[in-house]
Amino acid sequence: MIDPSLLRIPHLGAGLGHRREIHDGILAAKDDIGFVEIIPEKYISASRRTVDALAALTESFVIIPHGVSLSVGTASPVSKSFLREIRRVCDIVSPPYYSDHLAVTRSAGVDIGHLSPLVYTKGHLAFVVDNIRRVQDAVGLPFVIENITETHQLPGSTMDTADFLGELVRRSGCGLLLDVTNLHTNSVNLGFDAIDYARRLPLDAVVQLHLAGGIWDGSTLVDSHSEAVPEKVWELFEALLPEMPALKGVIIERDDNFPSFDHLLKEVHRIDRTLSRHSELAYAA
Repeated sequence: MIDPSLLRIPHLGAGLGHRREIHDGILAAKDDIGFVEIIPEKYISASRRTVDALAALTESFVIIPHGVSLSVGTASPVSKSFLREIRRVCDIVSPPYYSDHLAVTRSAGVDIGHLSPLVYTKGHLAFVVDNIRRVQDAVGLPFVIENITETHQLPGSTMDTADFLGELVRRSGCGLLLDVTNLHTNSVNLGFDAIDYARRLPLDAVVQLHLAGGIWDGSTLVDSHSEAVPEKVWELFEALLPEMPALKGVIIERDDNFPSFDHLLKEVHRIDRTLSRHSELAYAA
């Protein structure tokens, strides 16, 4: 069952992932942006000036820490020292929850430098549930987990990602951050129907969404966060909205090839319009 505190989060609306390249634009457009997502690792061992800038950002926005190196999928306990650092960042921004990926980013104590899928088995599921409980206890916040892009499943998996995520949410009480672009990317590269697959996920536990745009590398679609959100992702987002009653907010992710800030704002506004239209239809029903 989803953590009841996740259901009590107020509506966050449409937001942007904070990046240095668009910091000034975000501040200038604070009336148009519902919330901001930060990468907390960037503020671990950061300068006082950087930490002060983060604290100042909290005066204008609800801030969600979205991590990239928790490695909750590693079959060993998550690092207590790392969680202490994450908690320090969370204490600065006072977020309603903390999120990271269902992935392995460290193996045998070594940072592998990317988000790797894990072996999906019932035994490994137990390790991940225990890790999520450690995160919830150490950080003192509800935890929300994100699906990643996968070009393959590792040998030894006896469950697929949808079944694994469903059991993980049910057993741990965490929420789900559904990356719609990752879902679309996997459906293209692995050849499955995105809507059918999504309906096997715990959509009632979706708290937040990510939207982004990728590039083609030959015949492979890459989630590069360097392009505008494609129409197929917008269509998938809108098609799934009625099935996500706990949804609180949607973030546009951009990490490279930054366009004019007005272009990013247009994507934020499109999210707002889509959410409003969905609310109006649900109310009318």
